[in-house]
Amino acid sequence: MFHRAKNGHKTDLIQKNPRVCFTVWTSGTRKEGDWAYYVSSVVVFGTASLVTDSDLLREKLRAIGLKYYPTAEEVDMEIQRDLRNVQMIAVHVDHMTGKLVHEK
Repeated sequence: MFHRAKNGHKTDLIQKNPRVCFTVWTSGTRKEGDWAYYVSSVVVFGTASLVTDSDLLREKLRAIGLKYYPTAEEVDMEIQRDLRNVQMIAVHVDHMTGKLVHEK
């Protein structure tokens, strides 16, 4: 899941076609004496859906907020203030691939 502003281009596109793909990769590591990096990556193919369950939305936003705010009270205050402006998108993974590349 990820969150964003409630209205906008991404929301419009997901409503028209929910198929999505995204890539995540590491910044790489090098072995002693080697000049080339080893880089890992994952490509995810899936279906996106807008989260409409307000309890689920609160739960997930709270989990994210607790990672970054000093207190739970601040998280709850922010959620109460801005919940109506946030859209969360769930990505249901259909297929995933990964690889490790030695870039030389």
